[in-house]
Amino acid sequence: MLTSPESDLLPCRTVEKRVDLGPYSINLLTVADVNDLLDRTDLSQGEPPYWAELWASSVGLAQYLCRDNGLLGRRALEIGCGLGLAGIAAEKAGASVLLTDVNPDAVTFALHNARRNACRNVEARRLNWRFPALEGMFDLILGSDVIYDLDNFGPIVQLIQTRLAPRGRAIFSEPRRDIAHDFFDAMKESCFTCVRSVEEVELSDHTHRIGIADFDRS
Repeated sequence: MLTSPESDLLPCRTVEKRVDLGPYSINLLTVADVNDLLDRTDLSQGEPPYWAELWASSVGLAQYLCRDNGLLGRRALEIGCGLGLAGIAAEKAGASVLLTDVNPDAVTFALHNARRNACRNVEARRLNWRFPALEGMFDLILGSDVIYDLDNFGPIVQLIQTRLAPRGRAIFSEPRRDIAHDFFDAMKESCFTCVRSVEEVELSDHTHRIGIADFDRS
């Protein structure tokens, strides 16, 4: 269902997508055509607008969080939130959530999507995980498809080390790329243990096998 742009969003065509997560159905407003955003994106200063697409990894993480009975009352941070799906799922499962992304347009969409799904315990703000200006500790740190670049692994591990509560968990989803093993090794060297599993995700007429890495401190 195509919609016209809303006043606080981007001047581009949008489309509504419903994501069935089992106990919850999330209605997301997404960008209809990512090419509409390319003239707004300075590719010399960053990446293409990957945030504007609904990725199987975010659906996989959202599915996983919806089945977790231990999120009630927890404080969660999602990094690289994109459209906000995983953080919204965490809120539905009982957490209070801070959605963050380095791209301000992503933050706008994520917050809008949280509001359209009646989330009462969600905030959103811009955050660069290399220079994370954050206060307090988090019981959960979440990320979907953010562990694909070796240059990011050090800053992400450092963020987890400094902002994850002593009994907290860091949960990441990724499409089972080989490079993710380097991130797993870096977390192990930082004294985290990991339980890994696979989520099957149906998206765009394909079945995707998404890896879930659930870390806690050794």
